[in-house]
Amino acid sequence: MFAFCQTEDFKGEEGIFVGPAWTERMGDWGRQNGALLPQTASGEHLLTFNGWRFRDGRAAARLRLEGSTGTLGLGIRLGGYGEAGRPTRGYLAEVSPEGAVQLWRVSDWTLLGQTALPGFTPGAWLTLEVEAVGTTMTVTVGGQPVLQAQDDTFAEGEVGIWSYEPPAPTAHAVDAFSFFPRQVAVEFPLTP
Repeated sequence: MFAFCQTEDFKGEEGIFVGPAWTERMGDWGRQNGALLPQTASGEHLLTFNGWRFRDGRAAARLRLEGSTGTLGLGIRLGGYGEAGRPTRGYLAEVSPEGAVQLWRVSDWTLLGQTALPGFTPGAWLTLEVEAVGTTMTVTVGGQPVLQAQDDTFAEGEVGIWSYEPPAPTAHAVDAFSFFPRQVAVEFPLTP
């Protein structure tokens, strides 16, 4: 299975630029100059692809992070959306303006791992991938694995794009998203 979206595929009406398989959980997202952007500075912005809940698979996005504050990343196995749309379960791999990559368990904000990206250039486009297979999560940047962690807390959920505290509406941008589920979580009985 494969899902791929470029920003032309994030569509909608009246300022909501996402299709029916996408949900704006926190903040507002819009499109400008061929990229998907949070519409306001500061705050949290979370957009989830809820076409599938998955157990194992890989999500990737082409991201641009500018400015001296905030983070931008991919969430996996997300769910249990509570206060103001914030997930109460799942994992987040994010990039900071200093070029640090961190992997978090979002239920209690436990840092599962972190590393620095050599040669990181703020404002340059990069491809961030997160793969979950069983209890192993692997974070890849530009096709190179940079971080791996083990955690068995969450086995399934949605994937999403998560922007935290962008210093300006154009500081965080996404221009492509792909999703390769290996094992989809089925929530309804199947009949032959």
